[in-house]
Amino acid sequence: MAPRFILATWLFVTFVFLCSAQSVCKPPPEEKCACNQVVNVGTDDGLKSELDRLKTVVEQLSQKTANWSEARVSTLEEQLAQEQTIRAEMEVTINRIQETLDAHLQDTTTQQGELAEKLKTDLCTATPKLAISTIRGQGCGGRAGIITCEHNSSNAWCYRGLSVCD
Repeated sequence: MAPRFILATWLFVTFVFLCSAQSVCKPPPEEKCACNQVVNVGTDDGLKSELDRLKTVVEQLSQKTANWSEARVSTLEEQLAQEQTIRAEMEVTINRIQETLDAHLQDTTTQQGELAEKLKTDLCTATPKLAISTIRGQGCGGRAGIITCEHNSSNAWCYRGLSVCD
């Protein structure tokens, strides 16, 4: 599209240059301007060389524009490909991290359940060994732990059962 625009601009500039200096414009009945070109303009060598120089400049600008557009598109395509590669790698990494976290959460949940069960078992087993009060003499309704001391006396510990152990 840029080469067409430049060509159209060149033609317009050439036409205006030739017409403005060498023609007579008269409005026709439709109110449009018509340009009548003078025939003897083509013999001027200075004008021809200037026209050739302008053609060369227009061609160079067209080529530079085309080259710049192609280079820019190529650069943008390369950047897009790199960004897509980085995004794909990031998605893979995120998925690995998510899988690791899910596995860790599952392990933690399992371990918490196992620890809770072990704690309950240990607590229920140890409850009779933990005294609430100490009395001398008889046990507390058959729920006492009795230790015989060196002086042939014994201590009885009363305990209360826990609801989780029932």
